[in-house]
Amino acid sequence: MLEKLLYQAQGGDRAALAEIVRRFQPLVLATARRLAAEGVEWLDLVQEGNLALMEAVFAFNPRGRAGFPWYARRRVYFALFNYRRDNLRLQERETLTLDLPLEEGEGATLLDLLPAEGEGPEDVVLARSRDQELHLALARLPEKQRRVLKALYWEGKGVSELAREMGIAPSSVKGLENRGLKNLARFLGREG
Repeated sequence: MLEKLLYQAQGGDRAALAEIVRRFQPLVLATARRLAAEGVEWLDLVQEGNLALMEAVFAFNPRGRAGFPWYARRRVYFALFNYRRDNLRLQERETLTLDLPLEEGEGATLLDLLPAEGEGPEDVVLARSRDQELHLALARLPEKQRRVLKALYWEGKGVSELAREMGIAPSSVKGLENRGLKNLARFLGREG
C-alpha cells in the first residue's frame, strides 16, 4: 500500500502525498522533539521535518535497496539536525560584536584589527606586476598554445567551439591547453 502511495505521490497526486505525510507525522514529531534545543523553535523543526519528508517522497528510488521508512527517517533526521545546527551557529554569530575590547578596560577591538576596505597601493602594484609577468610568459609560448589559452581563459570560448575555429579535434585543443599551461608554469617558475 505504501508503494502505491509513493508512486501516486511521485506522479503528482496531492492526496497521496498528504496521506504519506500523515502516516509519517509521528516520525517527524519524535525527531523534532529529540533535536529541539534552546533557541530553536519546536514548530520550526516540525515544519522543516515535513518539508524533508515531502522531499524524500520525490527523491526516493523504489528500486534501491533501502525501504522508504528507513530513507524517510534518515532524510528527516539530517534535515532537522542541519537546521538546528545552522540556527545555533547563526545565534552564536549574532552574539559576537566587533566593538568589544580585546582586553579588560579600554583597548583595541576586533573592529580595529580588520583590514581597510578596498585595495591598498601595494595590492595594485602586485596585481600589475603579476599581469605583466603573465603577459611576458604568454608571449614566450608557441603561437597555437598562446591562441588556445587566450581563447579558453580570456575570451571564454569552449573547447568544441575553439576546435571548430582552428579546424582541429577537441582533443588537440585540450593537448595544446595542457602543454601551454605546463609551459606557463615553467616560465613563471611555478612548476609543481
